[in-house]
Amino acid sequence: MSSTGRISQVNLQLSLVSQMRRQQAEIAKTQEEVASGRRQIDDPEHIANIKNLEGSVANAERYEKSSQVLNYRLGLGETVLTSSIDLLQRARELAVMSNNDGVEPFSQSVVAAEIDALRAQLLGLANTQDALGEYLFSGTKVDVQPFVESAGMVVYQGNESVRQIRVAESSRLRDGYAGSQIFTEIPEGNGSFVTSVGINNAGSAFIDVGQLSDAAEWESRTADRFMISLVDDAPNGLRYEVRENDGAGALVTSGVYKSGEPITFEGVRVRLSGGGAAGDTFAIELAETEDIFTTLDRFSQMLREPLGSGSQKARLSTEISRILVQLDQAINAANVARSDVGARITVLENVDQFRTDQKVVAQEMLSTLRDTNYAESVAKLQAQMTALQVAQQAYGRATTRTLFDYL
Repeated sequence: MSSTGRISQVNLQLSLVSQMRRQQAEIAKTQEEVASGRRQIDDPEHIANIKNLEGSVANAERYEKSSQVLNYRLGLGETVLTSSIDLLQRARELAVMSNNDGVEPFSQSVVAAEIDALRAQLLGLANTQDALGEYLFSGTKVDVQPFVESAGMVVYQGNESVRQIRVAESSRLRDGYAGSQIFTEIPEGNGSFVTSVGINNAGSAFIDVGQLSDAAEWESRTADRFMISLVDDAPNGLRYEVRENDGAGALVTSGVYKSGEPITFEGVRVRLSGGGAAGDTFAIELAETEDIFTTLDRFSQMLREPLGSGSQKARLSTEISRILVQLDQAINAANVARSDVGARITVLENVDQFRTDQKVVAQEMLSTLRDTNYAESVAKLQAQMTALQVAQQAYGRATTRTLFDYL
């Protein structure tokens, strides 16, 4: 064989070896894809897309955990608020029942004992903790007991803020409550003013909770406190006088007292009912707020007072009317909070569904870019192995010498 022929032979052999090495590398790559279930990707753009999709899936799974915790706390809060409303409804039933002349003193004491029990249960609900020991109604101070007894009163120790939990990239939801808005900052009376019966009254007249007859006139009132007094107007009976009760006692209005007739002044309308006596007084004062625990304490205390005289019964009737209004206000506050919880749960369900749909789409795209198509890869592997066998056979022929190679 000439030198030129030998060089050509060597070049052919080197080319075949190089080809087989490439084929073996491709086969190893395909085998790895089949074994791992993941494609061997070299394209930088595909790699970046995969990382972005993996990040989206990881974020969705992280938000799912946050959503589960939030859903649990909201569900627990809804249950607690429902139980609180049930307790308050029971207290209201007892108030209506107690405002009955036929109720015996013994029964009053039994009702008072039940009111005390309802108050204790309500305080326990207001201090509810979740499974992690975090309080529901302390605002963002979840590690602080929100309501504590202090000097015979219930004091709120939480704050007015509420923790926000991220449940999606652009969605946050509150996971707790400012308990003061539900249990302590309950508007007094009708929300504008409160009424009461004088403790030294001799008659049996009582006053209702009243209402505003003219909101604008009430806003421009001359005083924050007024006193209605019954005065002797013989031989015509009794007259009422309405005077300012925070200054010189200026007369505001007056008229003949008629049981059940409305008395209107400074945008206020109230009614006195029953047999009044000269010297009886009835106060109207600017409403503030009262916690529900104080309301229940007042209710219990009133039920334990003697009811022998007409004036005592009048005072009880007036106080129970106020207590009924306070209970209604408290029930309304709890209902508003429960409705808010229901709205949050609905939003959370919608966010969860949208996030789940996004996660499914991201997983499908990720699978398309990253996961091995087994049918395609197996067929590809078989073709690669067949090509390698052909190359090996070609190499074998190229390296096999015969007698003619030496001629």
